[in-house]
Amino acid sequence: PAEFLPTDTPTSAALLSEAGYRTVHLGKWHLTSESKGNNPPQNGFDDNIGGFHAGSPPNGYFCSDGSFGMPNLDCSGDEYLTDALTDEAVDWMGGVDEPFFMNMCFHSVHIPIQAPEKDIQHYEERRSEMGLPANTSDAMDEGTRVIQSNPTYAAMVNHVDQGVERIVNAAENSDRPTIVIFHSDNGGLSTAEGSPTSNDPLAEGKGWSYDGGIRSPTIVRWPGVTDGEVSDELLTTEDLYVTALRAAGVDLPDSGEHPVDGRDVYPAIGGRETDREELYWHYPHYSNQGGTPTSVVRNGDFKLVEFFEDDHAELYNVANDMAEQIDLSNALPEHAQALQARLQLWRDDTGARVPGENPSFSPPDTSPPGRTYTWQPDQIPRRTPDASTHGHDAVVVGAGTHVSGRDGMAIEYDGSTAINLPSSNGLNRITPPLSMGCWVNPADDEGHQPYLARGDAIQIHRTDSGEVGARIQ
Repeated sequence: PAEFLPTDTPTSAALLSEAGYRTVHLGKWHLTSESKGNNPPQNGFDDNIGGFHAGSPPNGYFCSDGSFGMPNLDCSGDEYLTDALTDEAVDWMGGVDEPFFMNMCFHSVHIPIQAPEKDIQHYEERRSEMGLPANTSDAMDEGTRVIQSNPTYAAMVNHVDQGVERIVNAAENSDRPTIVIFHSDNGGLSTAEGSPTSNDPLAEGKGWSYDGGIRSPTIVRWPGVTDGEVSDELLTTEDLYVTALRAAGVDLPDSGEHPVDGRDVYPAIGGRETDREELYWHYPHYSNQGGTPTSVVRNGDFKLVEFFEDDHAELYNVANDMAEQIDLSNALPEHAQALQARLQLWRDDTGARVPGENPSFSPPDTSPPGRTYTWQPDQIPRRTPDASTHGHDAVVVGAGTHVSGRDGMAIEYDGSTAINLPSSNGLNRITPPLSMGCWVNPADDEGHQPYLARGDAIQIHRTDSGEVGARIQ
């Protein structure tokens, strides 16, 4: 499978450009590798401001030495990235006479969680007035954030809100009927990497197949069509491709060469019911946020999640159980089996790849046991098994510490400062063998939170193939 967006893909930008639209991408692209370089101009966009291989802003959200580290996006002073992209969008619209298509992808609210200090202070005062917890740990429940109280995150959202308002106003002032679609590709980050937001009452968040990870609102402003209605109809990101092209009077690509998964959701946007019965998701990966490989089907009010690690399935009625707390797979086994069969047929039809067991996997050596270290309760994702670990010769580590050891060695974090593992998924290659390096992120209590809490344990282990790693237990 491709690890980038192939240049012959008939993107919405390519098709609209052929139809006489001026097209621009702004912000996050993240659809290529650094070496491949398939950036927006290679995928149909006439103009590109900031789009390249990286997912997070390489220099953070503030201008550094006159640069954000992204193409065609200059800056000065301590300019804030979200505002800079908004400025570019408004200026670009003002210089375009022909019909246009703008793909604005704000990096916010992606990590790192950063915002101007004056805005953070404003929301810190609001947090205090509302009596919300100041510490992330007090906003957590069984590894998932359930209280939205991070002032830096709130400030980031506010800058996005202001940017969208300015873009919509610029479109209105251009005297051209312009469709605006506001959409997110996943739920908020609530179970890892600082857990800066909450999706409560939805379960979990980004990186999971529960609704906290895959259910997000879509807002559409369509002159002559929308008038403040709220629709409960289901749509998926692929629908936006079809709907936008149909709205512009552009034909879809040949389905034989380029199958199209989405559908025109114009009726739903206009407040009418549709005949859609099902939606499917397929995520055969381990996420950075704790999610495991899954497939999902939503059929009416019912949703089935199939887990590839142990082949079990969970069934929820999300109309009655929005938080997905009551698994109905045992109470309604025939319904669960029918949905699982439909999910398998869909995977077969689409050629979806399914993960297999890793024959080289070897669990870490846990005997003879030494001291036992257990995760803090707010660090254990609610749907994972007990996370305790046993090891030998406990070593307490703090800021800037480098530890070397042997298989099974347990390392306890002393809680003195913010230490991050080299990768947030908790399983990392170690160089040199049997050693682990930790580094410190500049952080405050409201900014980028530490991945580890006091008492968290890491264990060094070696696989049968000789690969050495550090696994959060």
